[in-house]
Order: sequence, then C-alpha cells, then structure tokens
Amino acid sequence: MLAKLIRTAFHLSLIGCVLILGSPQSEAGNIYLNGHDILLHDGQAGYDSVILDYLRCAGTPDETPAASYSIAVLGSGVGQWGWSDVPGFNDQGSKPGYASTTYYDTNDLISSTVSWATVLSHDVLVILSHTSCGGCDMDSAGVAEINANSAAISTAFNGGMDLWVNSGASEATYYNFLPPAFATSGPSISGSSGFVATPAGASIGIVSSMINGYATHNRFDGFSSALTVMEVRPTATGLEETIALGAKNITLGCLDISNETILCDPDVPGKYIYTFDLTNNSGLDAEQIKLFAKDQDGDGAPDFSVDPDTFTTSLPDGATVTLTTCVEGVAEGAEICFEIWLLTADFEQCCVQCHCTRAPDCCHTILDATIDCVAGATGEWIYTFNLQNNASYPIDRVFLWPAGSFSIAPNEFLLSPIPSGGTTGTLSVVISGASAGDVVCFDVSIHNSMTSECCSGGVVCVTLPDCDGCDVPDRCHVPPMTAMCFDPPGTPFITGMFTLTICNNCTDEPTAFEYSFEAASDADCPTPYVSSADFSPSSGITPVLGLGECIEIPITVTSDLSIFPGGECSCFHVHVLNLTTGILMECEGKLRAPDSVTAKFIGPDPLGVAFPEIATLTFEIEDFSGSLDTVDFELLTDTGLAPIASVGGLAPGTSLISSVLIDSATGTGTVSVEARFTDHEPFVFYDIILMVAPGGGGGPLEAVDSQAIRSVIPADCNANGVADDIDIILGTSLDVDGDGVPDECTGGTSPATAGPAFIRGDSNNDGSFNVGDVVHVLTAAFEGAPTSCTSAADANDDGMIDISDPITMLEALFGTLGDLPGPFPSCDSEITPDALTCEGSSCE
Repeated sequence: MLAKLIRTAFHLSLIGCVLILGSPQSEAGNIYLNGHDILLHDGQAGYDSVILDYLRCAGTPDETPAASYSIAVLGSGVGQWGWSDVPGFNDQGSKPGYASTTYYDTNDLISSTVSWATVLSHDVLVILSHTSCGGCDMDSAGVAEINANSAAISTAFNGGMDLWVNSGASEATYYNFLPPAFATSGPSISGSSGFVATPAGASIGIVSSMINGYATHNRFDGFSSALTVMEVRPTATGLEETIALGAKNITLGCLDISNETILCDPDVPGKYIYTFDLTNNSGLDAEQIKLFAKDQDGDGAPDFSVDPDTFTTSLPDGATVTLTTCVEGVAEGAEICFEIWLLTADFEQCCVQCHCTRAPDCCHTILDATIDCVAGATGEWIYTFNLQNNASYPIDRVFLWPAGSFSIAPNEFLLSPIPSGGTTGTLSVVISGASAGDVVCFDVSIHNSMTSECCSGGVVCVTLPDCDGCDVPDRCHVPPMTAMCFDPPGTPFITGMFTLTICNNCTDEPTAFEYSFEAASDADCPTPYVSSADFSPSSGITPVLGLGECIEIPITVTSDLSIFPGGECSCFHVHVLNLTTGILMECEGKLRAPDSVTAKFIGPDPLGVAFPEIATLTFEIEDFSGSLDTVDFELLTDTGLAPIASVGGLAPGTSLISSVLIDSATGTGTVSVEARFTDHEPFVFYDIILMVAPGGGGGPLEAVDSQAIRSVIPADCNANGVADDIDIILGTSLDVDGDGVPDECTGGTSPATAGPAFIRGDSNNDGSFNVGDVVHVLTAAFEGAPTSCTSAADANDDGMIDISDPITMLEALFGTLGDLPGPFPSCDSEITPDALTCEGSSCE
C-alpha cells in the first residue's frame, strides 16, 4: 500500500522530467518491432489487428478504444501496403473501426510540405517496411529522414505515442532512429515456415496462420532487455532466431537491464532471488531506484511482492549498478513485470521503464540443448541436452514422456545422485515417428532413489529440422487434372499430354533423378483405367541437374474409351528418386476421359511466373453435345501451402466463378484469366483447377483440367537483392529504353532511343573536364552566358543548373567526390532523362 501511495504522489508532482509527458493511460509509449513485411501482405491474416490491439492495450484497464485511436502510416509512396480487413490487395485506406488512418510520405517531410509535429500527433506511428523486402514502401531516403528526426520521435513516444516498426529487410540503418543497442537487425531468414509464437506472443493473439507461409526479411540479433520476444523460429542447433519484439510503457533510451539471474529459494515456494545490472541512460544523474510490481490483472493490487523495492545509490548518467531483490508470490514459469523508476536527488522522475522477466522452473532446467538429424537415417533426430537439478534434494532418475504419437528412446536415465544445483552431464535421445518441421513436445520429470517423482518440469518443445538441409525440398510436379482428348477426332482412342517437372532445389552437387509411373486409386477414382505401360515414357533417368535447375519432361498417355468410360477419372503416381541423396519423393495426378464438355489448357506447362509479374492462363472449353449456349465454370487454386496465388485479380485462395459463351459454329469457348503471386517464394508450384458443369448451366461442377504456375526467381541483373522489375517500378533503376532491364545492366539506352552524346562536366565543349568548365557554368548560371549543352553543365545530374553544379565539379576535381555521374569521362547519351537539352557538344 505504501508503494502505491508513493507512486501516486510522484505522478501528481512531476515537474522536472521532460520525458514524462504521457497520456493518462501510461507515462510512455508501447512498441512493436517485427521482421515480417506485414502490411505488404494485406495485414498478414489478421496479424496487423493483433499488433494494434496490443499497442492500444485492448482488454486491459489502460485500453484506448479503437474508435478514438488515430493511426499515422509512414512510407515513401513507392510500394504497396494494406490492411487485413480491407477488401482487395494493396488497399491503402483506413483501418476499419479506428478513429482515422492518415498516410504520410517521407518525401513531403523532406520537402517540409508536411511537418513532423503533424505526423507525431497521432496515437500510433506505423513505419512501413523497407523497399529491399521487394515491393515495400519505405525507401532509403525516407529511412535517413526518420533517423535525422529520432529525437522528435523519442520525445513523442516517451510522451505516450505508440510505435509499430516493420521490417528493415536489408537496409542496415532502418532501426537506427531507436537508441543504440535497442534493437540490432540481423539478416533475412530463408523460407517462410517454422515460425512460432512465444507464450507472450500467443497470449496477445498471434497464431500460426499469421506467421507461417509469409517470409520474414530480418531477424533481431540483439535487443534491449526492456523488450519481450513475441515470435521466434527455432533452429537445428536448438537456438532461436528472434522475429518480433514488443514492450509496453517504456521510455526510449532511459535505462538498460543486463546480466540477469533469477534463482529459486529452496525453502520458500514461489520465492526467487533476482539479480541484474541496471545502466542509467536517462541523461540525468539518479540518486534513487524504485521497483514497482505491475498490476496486470487490474485488481488494484500488485501481482507479487518485491523486497527491497527501493535502492538509494548514486548512479550517474552512463553508470551501471548491480541490484539484488527478492520476488515472492509468483508461480513457476510466470512472467514477472516491474516498473522501474530512476529518481534525481530532488526526487524528480527522470526515467520510467517497464521490464519483464520470467520465473524459472524450480524443478529442473534444460541446458545446452541441440536437435540434429541422425546420420544415414530417415525420419530420426537426436536430441542432446544437459539437465540441472533445481530441486532441494538429490535425484538419480530422469524420465521423458512424449506428448503425442512420436517415440523417444531411451525415455529413462539412471544416474549417480545429482545434488541440488548439480547437472547430469550430456544426455541424448532419439526421436522418431514424426516429420521434418513438426514441433514435438515432451514432459521431463526427475525422481529420487525411491523412484518417487520429485517434480515435473513442464513441457519441452523442439522443432524437428529438415534432414536434407533444404528450406525448400526437391520438387516433382504433374498437373493434378489432365484432360484426355479424342485422337484422332471421331475415334474411340483418347490421348492426354502433360509435363512432368523435376527440380533440384537443395543438392549442392549436380545430381540426376530416376522416375517411374504407376497406376493408383483413391476415393475420386477407385478404378485405375490406365496402367504404367500407357505412359510414354513410363520411366527414365534425368540428365544431371545443378542446384536450382529443373527439367520438364513431356509425357503422353493413351487409352481406349471402351476401357476408360467418358467423364470418369483415373489416378496415377510418379516416384522420383534423388540419385545422390537417396531421398524418394512422389507427385500424383488424375486423368479425365472426355465427356459432353471437355477442356484443355493452351500454353506452356508449367508456366513460370516471377513475383510480381502477371501471367495469362487460357483454357479452351469444347461442347460435344452441340446443344449448349453457355457453360458454367470455376477456377480455384489447389495447394497445401499458404495461398499467395491470385487468379483474376481476386484475393489469394478465392475462387473465380463465371460462365463462358459457346460458339455455335465451332462448339468451343475460351476462358482467359490473369494469375500472379502476391509474394516472392520461389521453387513452389501452385495449381489452378478448372471446374465446369458438363450438363450445362446449373449442373454440378466437375474438375476437367488444371494448370500449374511455378514461382520462379525474378531476374536481378544488378545483384542488389531486388527483382529488376521492382527496381524499375520503385525508381531504384531506370529503364529508358523500355526493355524491362535496368539500364545499368545494359550500358544505358538503346541506339533507337539514345539522345545526343556528351561528357558530363564538359560545359564549354572543349572535350575535357577542367577548371574552365567550372567558370563556364558559373557564368552560364549567374550571368546568362550561352551554353549549347545544358546536360553537360548539370554536373550533379539533378536536372537543374545552379550553384550546386560548380561545387560538385570542384569536389570532383580537387576533393574526394571521384567521377561525376555518367556519361563520364567519355561520350555517351543521357542516362537519366530530364528537361535539359544538348544541342551541340564536343562529342559531335
């Protein structure tokens, strides 16, 4: 009660601490940092709503209602973004249910047509992901503008504004506006699966569908202890890559916690000894430190007790002190959250920050855990760990209890007595009966010499790695539905043609694959109307394929309609063996005999599509009855992966339902739709299934044909990690000649579009670049002296002739600038078109 009264008194008497400008809900702001480019993915299946609810403290006594919560979205006007609950891709409008959503362009901040005070007047600032994620909206000039105004952002945040900072991708300075060491960005993570919400992340509403199936473009290799980890991806070594971080009611740059240890009191359940180092980063000298236990359940009382909760010590700005306190009234594994105050000699509050830690397991602790594949085995993993006995008495047995259908061997260890605080040494078990990528969980219990269970330490979970070492495994693919056609027309013989695609996605050494067909059956086609002998070729060995290479093998299958009834389906499987690794994979498809209505795809199969390009799919539908005017159809995507394939401009995973007119003369109609990917995830096949109503309008729909689109790596000729077409769209690269390739890769413009040749800087057209050109530009700019090639006088290539041009020329001649922008130092055409002209130069 005394602590609560002191806290209330200080809230009423704040007079000297500029960092505490907060709203009634908190002294400072809430923050969320994520490596996913969430708003490029239309909010990523509701992840955006979870983050906003977290930031506005939804469901807590500090909640700000959505209807009064204003959102500022900050980007550079060069990419795409949208919300999860706004229909349509890349809809950049308001977030439904919120007070307002205002988009601000960093270019307007740079030109001062919009003020930072306006941007920072909102309840939350959302900073969009950097363009190097591919299609995102924040450019590098925008990042520099944000970093230049870090003080204003920190002041607004410390005054109560919330922050949601998205992916920095490969932009190393993206998070630099935050205090040093607050969040250190790591490299991007290959693949788009294996992500797991931590208990803290799950508690705010993060579920697997929000984080798996979406790429993340950076992780966090280091971060302030004030931040709570919300999302991770376990690695094969047992470590975790940090993907998302959050914190509430913290002050940026205020203090830092490090070197934490928290130990169980062996004599008092629920009591812990907590030791940590505190560094004062507030800018003021502190004389007192206070710890306040948080009231997270909102009942008006602290959730636990802290003793001591006050430390009187001189702590100058930049200094570090080691503190030890006792925490009591907390369950094992529960989160422990403090509000930490630094007070000056005048008892002014110069810093407040929330910090959370977690109570340890007082039964045991798992140390040095790793998970690896068993060499030479398929579907087996070895889990190695060391166990520390946290119980207050010796133990000599450890049991592992699987929580699922997998197996652990051995599941029992007999040990020499391990005293309290001692460790077992290295223990190893083999896990089997599961699949790569599965998260397997088991309970660990420790026992005394009488075999009585001393205690159970809770559930341990590990993610099983892919034992072939690939983020994207090798692939084989056939269309899931292939239409058989009369061949020749008017005969009972039917033929289908499709492509078998085999890809080496992960074997570094070039390898060949062996393949073979076999007839199969399932619920949709219980009778195999074709045999392996009907396929040509029915088996074979591919040429050697390098890493990332695919081969497309044309396959023909022939049957007799008297054997294969019209309208029926027959299933088949393809077995493909990697001759280097010995790994066997399968792909499967169906054949459909012609009925009164048939369909076939017109075009290459599979169709390679690079994000964000658009491909056109065309199917021809034929009516053999001669009686139909229209045929109903549906196009849908068939994939077990997270939907990123869009058909006909609809959202991924949405079916396109319509009808097609049948030409009475030819008995055919054509269906053409556009397909594209809404994210970049290469080496993956997505199948578009065509369903039609063989009986005409209103009849039941049946699958009659399909088409595969394969996500391929976009061209990246300048090797900057961004697809060429994205470079051109964002203006990172120019494409003056319109050939779809950045001009820096082709040497500039093509002869057909090239303008007059000149040398940049040679303003007096004497064929050389020297001080005479500087004098000429000065007289041209300020005395109106004529110049026949203003493009040459534009030394900094900004499209204008002004004082900056002679300065640039002097820096190039006598400073450290180096070469001028091209064309330089030899003759060539303008690479960056502008309003300047060149009617005569020394190059003519």
